[in-house]
Amino acid sequence: PLAAAFSPDGAFAYVTHNGRKRVDVVDVASGSIAQTLPYQAYRGVAAHADGQHVFLAGTSGQLVRLVRQADGTLSEDASWPFVGFLSTLAISPGGTWLYLVSNSNSRVWQIDPATGDVHGELSAQVYPYGIAVAPDETTVYVSNAGGDDVSVLDFAAGEEVAVVPVDLNPMGLALAADGAALFVANSDADSISVID
Repeated sequence: PLAAAFSPDGAFAYVTHNGRKRVDVVDVASGSIAQTLPYQAYRGVAAHADGQHVFLAGTSGQLVRLVRQADGTLSEDASWPFVGFLSTLAISPGGTWLYLVSNSNSRVWQIDPATGDVHGELSAQVYPYGIAVAPDETTVYVSNAGGDDVSVLDFAAGEEVAVVPVDLNPMGLALAADGAALFVANSDADSISVID
């Protein structure tokens, strides 16, 4: 298992696997696998706050939207092509935007999750990996594993507003609920950077 997202009600976990073309839907209460889907999503999995949709960023260059059925299983209802190795994605706190990262071409897209339309596209730095979205829904933080830094992307302004140096090979990001602190896991340094 490489990444997981949870349904808003906490009933199901959506789990991607490294090197396997599958996504498991796990019933949290029982711990059993309710469904296995034939997608290779790497780390790209997110559940929308509406509780009805799950998004997968496929390594084949497809953004896939799945809809939740009454029994908790998922079925595909839309997909859109994108260029590059889609490494991860995140949905803004209010569910207005979906942000998609391609680490093979350093692109980050701002997407309407209802239509798949691209509303913005910005460049991060070298080999972007992790992503976090601020409470304002348009400020996006991206860890750049190849440059040992974090890009601060302002989609409202349409630009990268800062590049913050951190430690070796930053990957995972976690943003405090109020947006005041960003925690960065630096995998090759075994350290965590905290950014104001």
